[in-house]
Amino acid sequence: MTANIDALNKIHERIKELNRQNNQLRQKYQGDAKYTRIHKRLTERGGISDSERKIFEALIGIKQDADEQVLQNTRILDNESYFERAMMPLVISRFMDQQHITLNPDASRFINHLVVADYLKEFNTGASHW
Repeated sequence: MTANIDALNKIHERIKELNRQNNQLRQKYQGDAKYTRIHKRLTERGGISDSERKIFEALIGIKQDADEQVLQNTRILDNESYFERAMMPLVISRFMDQQHITLNPDASRFINHLVVADYLKEFNTGASHW
């Protein structure tokens, strides 16, 4: 029983630390859960060998660009393929041109897919603020 309690306490401490780290990351993205998830998926997947700071800067730029596009045209999210095509240049520009993070085509598509999927998920569940 004592061993089980110790194991559970260790698990609980790891959960608390993970929650603290997640909340800290979420605050960096101004509370936007979409970009917190995207950032975590990119760092978990690997393949992008640049610093987390550069990834953050690229994603926060994409967030600003995408949010502005959606605010200017709320119907853009009604057409998934159009939105996906519109987002790809933003991803490439922010990662490659501005942050000088080398992306292969698969990584570019993966990042673009993460961004588009989270916007559409938020839009379709009605959780958006648009």
